[in-house]
Amino acid sequence: MSGIPTTSLPRINADRCTDCRECIPVCPRDAIIEPLNVCCAKCIKYCATLEVDCKPEKPAISVSLCDGCGLCLDACPVGAIEWSEADATGSAGQR
Repeated sequence: MSGIPTTSLPRINADRCTDCRECIPVCPRDAIIEPLNVCCAKCIKYCATLEVDCKPEKPAISVSLCDGCGLCLDACPVGAIEWSEADATGSAGQR
């Protein structure tokens, strides 16, 4: 344990996500971001750690906006959104 407080936040499993986008309209904080591009080459220089579960063609959850309400988990018809630990710095854990 690093001593950094953690909290559970939703995370999209990009391998299971079907890109139906049913999670996006249910989020009250607009924390689910629609895909911005279809190629890592467009944003790789901004990804300093390469620790993100990045599939640029799938939606992603902004940990800085998410309050952990869980509505997106209920909305996902394929169960592609799961709980993940995020530390106080906003880094989402890998599963």
